[in-house]
Amino acid sequence: MSSPRHTLARTLAVVALGLACIWFSKLSLFVGVLVLISAAATLSRGGGGRLLVGLHVLAGVLTLIGLLRFVVTEAVPGVVAGGERAASKLAVSKLRGLVVAQDTMRRFAYVDPDGDGIGSAVWIPELGGDIPLRTGRPLTAALLNRELSGRIDTPLGPAAVGGAYLYIVCLPKLGGGFTAQPGTPVDEELAERRWVGYAWPAAEVHGVQEAYFIDEHETILAFDNDDGGQPIYSGETRPPACDAALRDDARWVPWQGKKPRQRLPGDTAAP
Repeated sequence: MSSPRHTLARTLAVVALGLACIWFSKLSLFVGVLVLISAAATLSRGGGGRLLVGLHVLAGVLTLIGLLRFVVTEAVPGVVAGGERAASKLAVSKLRGLVVAQDTMRRFAYVDPDGDGIGSAVWIPELGGDIPLRTGRPLTAALLNRELSGRIDTPLGPAAVGGAYLYIVCLPKLGGGFTAQPGTPVDEELAERRWVGYAWPAAEVHGVQEAYFIDEHETILAFDNDDGGQPIYSGETRPPACDAALRDDARWVPWQGKKPRQRLPGDTAAP
């Protein structure tokens, strides 16, 4: 059976650990258990007097402060960051789905004004079946990811809505540059081998989410999208320009070291 001196020493040690939790908040969960065990042991021997009870209350309060610090400074930000990472991975996955859809357009030449058997890329509303293809040829089924069923108008052109991100496709236009506006004259020959796409945050949420670029060679670039804590590209009113990632801007960097593919599927017309 512990002596009063040993009980007091143990209680003071628990108080010291509770105090340490304020600076080392990760200890709070472990120390909280020790406080409960020590308090239970003390109470089982008749309460141990007001001093010991007061010291255990103090240890509990200090531990609770440390726990609150842990939740505010580490646990909640960790959950938010994890959610943002998951949303970013989904955004890249859906952008890669656009590559698959455009590859299909190229292979089967749904839009092929010059009749060479190599199809041109198309806009988001064409991929989704929202509007007829430029040549009037119907798609048998929408080629967009089913999670990109929503549409929204932006100053750049119609975008697809998919979770926390918006998605858009730009095509080379006659006279140079790119356009995401259906009805704009397209350089069909160049569109057989050139298009760009973007994903950017649908709204300002916790933290600043990255924006992403992709092209026909599956070149994937990430942009930190941070302007003093505020996103540069956000929602329907602030999309990236079609050439945003094509300028000499070192902030657009390869995503996870992904290298572009060298050849385009369907680049040679099927016999």
